[in-house]
Amino acid sequence: MEEGFYPFSLADDIGDGFRWALQVIPLGPGGRVTQGSADGFSIWSGSENQEVAWEVVKFMASPVYQRALIEATGYLPVRRSVMTEWETVVTDLRPVLANVNIGIGPVLVESGNPRERPLFERDFEAVEIIVPALERIFIVGDTPVTSLEEVAQEVTAAMTS
Repeated sequence: MEEGFYPFSLADDIGDGFRWALQVIPLGPGGRVTQGSADGFSIWSGSENQEVAWEVVKFMASPVYQRALIEATGYLPVRRSVMTEWETVVTDLRPVLANVNIGIGPVLVESGNPRERPLFERDFEAVEIIVPALERIFIVGDTPVTSLEEVAQEVTAAMTS
């Protein structure tokens, strides 16, 4: 089940007692698209402190902040100039990542395949329907994948009501 690119979480959860690796998602009939996004920063148009907010946004996109974010989370940076340091930093901090094809992260970013998760107009309601359905399929294992057709209809009905 593809859920995003969180190398430190994976390394910490899986550890080194199980061989695992990251790989490009297979090419399917809809193309090769995977979930992926970088943190985005914005300023509310009604902010009374837009100049100060702009300084904060610039700092959060700066190499200094992006390096700190990598060190804290392992996330891919939003700055291409910092991307060249990413693999070294994450494998130094989580050595198990050196053996799991971690370099696929920047390759995916360069390919343009990762896309932001689509949001529904009433996303919270849709997620309340979708997540339990996915859990029944992938975690509990008592529900066939074909049930997603019914889930899609349920989400559509919820969004149009």
